Amino acid sequence: MSQLGIGRFYHRATEDTEPEQKNASCKTGTAECKIKELSSTIVNLHFPPVSLRVLSDSVVSFMGIELVLWVFATDPFVPKLLRVPFANRRSDQMSNSPTLRVHYLPQFVGEHELAGGTVIVIDLLRASTTVAAALAAGAREVQPFTEVAFALAAADGQNRAEILLGGERGGEVIDGFDLGNSPSEYTASVVFGRRVLFTTTNGTWALEHARLAKSTIVGCLWNLSAVSDAVSNATDLHILCAGTGGKVSREDLLAAGAYVDRLTSDEQPWQLSEPAEAVCREWEELVTTAAALGRSTSEQVAIELRETLGGKNLIAIGHDDDLDTCAAIDRVDVVPIMDRERGVLVPMV
Repeated sequence: MSQLGIGRFYHRATEDTEPEQKNASCKTGTAECKIKELSSTIVNLHFPPVSLRVLSDSVVSFMGIELVLWVFATDPFVPKLLRVPFANRRSDQMSNSPTLRVHYLPQFVGEHELAGGTVIVIDLLRASTTVAAALAAGAREVQPFTEVAFALAAADGQNRAEILLGGERGGEVIDGFDLGNSPSEYTASVVFGRRVLFTTTNGTWALEHARLAKSTIVGCLWNLSAVSDAVSNATDLHILCAGTGGKVSREDLLAAGAYVDRLTSDEQPWQLSEPAEAVCREWEELVTTAAALGRSTSEQVAIELRETLGGKNLIAIGHDDDLDTCAAIDRVDVVPIMDRERGVLVPMV
């Protein structure tokens, strides 16, 4: 599969005229993209090259959206990205239908835009899965912190028999912490009945970004059905992907696509945002590939996670096993929800 070369890409806003253009050729490498969903604002992004499929000299596919690649004649090193519309399968509903939006990164949506809505926060590798694992194993609650110092301060003076410090920086266990960020560490024998003070590089920051939401829920593949059922009657639903170090992560988008696919499989007339449509198409492609190759969906997810940004990071530090673990679907029925008054995640009752 061909991949795009290093370059700058722009999402076209509303422009009546275009400079002289010519087709750009595609070369192997890593693509640096600058787009923002449904906005003319320019924001730095990095897409894993595996998610860009070259269809011709000037047409590529990213997350199910066909894109046309051009370069300015005046600056042949700066390609321009133009969206090609695709059929909208589910969004052509009445304007008063409930809305379902997917945000590729917290930077792509203002906190105020999430206010009053229901937000599913996804950090598939691994914070979301670890939170679900901890609560399913009987942890009393998980308290998220954005900074290591905040978690340590909260633990100071506490009965350490009742609490655990968990999380990571750079994927590794933090000095002085009891646990890392691997779901397999959070077993009943370790966490049952205890509070977990938890901080990660990406996931807990995404939770903080959703602090104005009416309801904030942690979603992953482990609790796909349980969370989907819990939010099925929401009227303003957002899926917020945590990303990896400020970059879009395909693993989060795949999980988001699984949620969109599951939620739209019933008769609920959702209005979907364009990114929601895109991730759903990508998930459906994964499911189709799995069936064609005689694999389970979870097996196919585990394989594709190895080529994602977060997956490669975990492989590099010897946490390959977590990819298979996080790829499991419907392993638990716990729905972690934020208790706003106490700032902790607890199982939804």
